[in-house]
Amino acid sequence: MIKLNAGRILLAVEWAMTLHKEQRRKGRNIPYITHLLSVASKVLECEGDEDQFISALLHDSVEDQNGITISEIANKLPKAENEEIGDAFHFSYVKDEDESKSALELLKMIARTFGEKVAYYVEQCSDSFTYPKKPWKQRKEEFIARCYSMSPEVKLIVACDKWHNLYSTYHDYRREGDIVWLQFNGKKEGSIWYYREIIQALKKNWYHPILSELDFYLCCLVDKNNDFS
Repeated sequence: MIKLNAGRILLAVEWAMTLHKEQRRKGRNIPYITHLLSVASKVLECEGDEDQFISALLHDSVEDQNGITISEIANKLPKAENEEIGDAFHFSYVKDEDESKSALELLKMIARTFGEKVAYYVEQCSDSFTYPKKPWKQRKEEFIARCYSMSPEVKLIVACDKWHNLYSTYHDYRREGDIVWLQFNGKKEGSIWYYREIIQALKKNWYHPILSELDFYLCCLVDKNNDFS
């Protein structure tokens, strides 16, 4: 059985609640933390470890800050009793440039608080590091391309994220019909394209039962005649 460090987990939950305090799920007045907790729980159900669990809680933290300066949020974030590393960790995608400086500083804070591995996972799971963000289609194409070569550990976090998005969208679709697609940047056609392509990318050199679940919910959304209630 996986043993979890309660203090570390609770600190990550506090971070997630602070960073996403004002956010709601698309089209619904539901706190965004529900999504993060669902993704993190799914990671553990799929036999992920503590670092993956924490990374799942923080997986949207970098791309969802929308240009807020690190000084605006640094004092609001709870501190760890002992910081884990300094600022020397090398990131793969985020650059020390004006439009991505906030993302870089937040990733450094994550590295100092939760360790290099968590910071690495969060960076790998992020599809945007700049503000303003790149156009939706460009961001998604670039992220899909990265998914092909991700490590199995990162693929699991990404897959759990997409699993909860597909699960939620399917059940919203069952309640509301095609109007549900209006809340997405890619609308119906773009969203279906994105999920289809990212599932194929995740399948590259990786097999996990969650991939069948992703296929299942995508099939439910594509075929109106599917009724699995």
